[in-house]
Amino acid sequence: PAIADHLVRVFGTENVRVTDMNPDNIGTEKFGIPIWDATTQTEEIIRWADYLLITGTTVVNGSFETIRGWLESYHKPYSFFGVTISGIAALLGLPRMCPLGR
Repeated sequence: PAIADHLVRVFGTENVRVTDMNPDNIGTEKFGIPIWDATTQTEEIIRWADYLLITGTTVVNGSFETIRGWLESYHKPYSFFGVTISGIAALLGLPRMCPLGR
């Protein structure tokens, strides 16, 4: 996603990690960083990260509850982004980044 490109330009390749569930993307490199396997490496990234920006698609692909559990277990600050999470984030009081939201 375009947001990953911007994050890499701002924070550098050594400070950004991206996961994906699509086997065609896992192991490839985008924006100068490797794409990690979301099905096996997400917890490792959550432990590593200082802050997490998480796609709202997690509510659709079935990983939301697991990721939310790890975020709470490791006491990591985070925000969700994207329209998919907007309603759920509002209902559950989850942090959400939406630069164009009202």
